[in-house]
Amino acid sequence: MTTRDDDTHVLLGAFVLGGLSDEDVTEFRNHLRSCLQCRQELDRVGGLPGLLELGRPSEPGWLAPI
Repeated sequence: MTTRDDDTHVLLGAFVLGGLSDEDVTEFRNHLRSCLQCRQELDRVGGLPGLLELGRPSEPGWLAPI
């Protein structure tokens, strides 16, 4: 992860949604050990991927233009 410490906080969304590389996941997990702010935010948004999955239509092609 080639970010300044302040920029690391903005990566929480990508971490929760699975958008970080394996290397960045490892580094972000290390960051979580020392950052109470990010751990608290993770507690608040950690369930978001499951909620998003509930809203996914089950029919293929649902994004096709009308």
